[in-house]
Amino acid sequence: MKKEVRERHSLKIIALIFSIFLWFFVISSEPVELERTLNLTYSLPDEMAISNMAPREVKVKLKGSKAFIKTVLRDGDDFKIDLEKYKTNNPKRYFINIHPADLSLPFGIEVLSITPHEFKLEVDRKVEMDVPVLLQVKNKLPPGRLLDSIDIDPKSLVVEGPVDAMGRLSRLKTLPFDLSQLERDEFETVISLEEVDRRIIFKNGKPLRIKVRTRLDAQATRASGLFGRLKKRTKEQMNATEEKVNQE
Repeated sequence: MKKEVRERHSLKIIALIFSIFLWFFVISSEPVELERTLNLTYSLPDEMAISNMAPREVKVKLKGSKAFIKTVLRDGDDFKIDLEKYKTNNPKRYFINIHPADLSLPFGIEVLSITPHEFKLEVDRKVEMDVPVLLQVKNKLPPGRLLDSIDIDPKSLVVEGPVDAMGRLSRLKTLPFDLSQLERDEFETVISLEEVDRRIIFKNGKPLRIKVRTRLDAQATRASGLFGRLKKRTKEQMNATEEKVNQE
């Protein structure tokens, strides 16, 4: 019994020594540097929105053991800023200063730089609106085609943002849709919007889709067919005349 207890204790001691050795090996291994891009999120009151062009992301340069550093942070991870720490006399203005200690990193990982680490954040009253979508088009339909209908869904989008930005927003414009590509009777696709003020946030998750119906112009088709037959007959007559002249 005592022998078994001693053996178990010995195995635990060996495992502990091995773990300590492995830890020191990892820590003392050749350090590497890498850069991560983090998304900034702010603890805003529900009724407020960001009103200036404050950064939406930061680049963090790290240095540390190769075994650990690649799993510490990933591109696109969120970094939340608690605005309570950065209050000023103006309730609509904050001066942000991000320190390396604000990042929760394990021992052995060093923060070389944070860009940007100082900036101003301004907020204002948030407004939410249902804004109509304007479909823009370019070029003409292919020859011989007529437009029956063109629809966009949804016809409006719910957006929110600071009061000054929303006051200038009356409609949302799509990128121009090229009518010259419509060779079929029905065509459906997803379309994007033109860039808007980046302070404006879209509440809808549904993509914009357009559906177009066209048809062949029967009159133009008949005229084209008639022109084709006349052209063919004229060519045949010219060939016949040329053969006759050659025979004479």
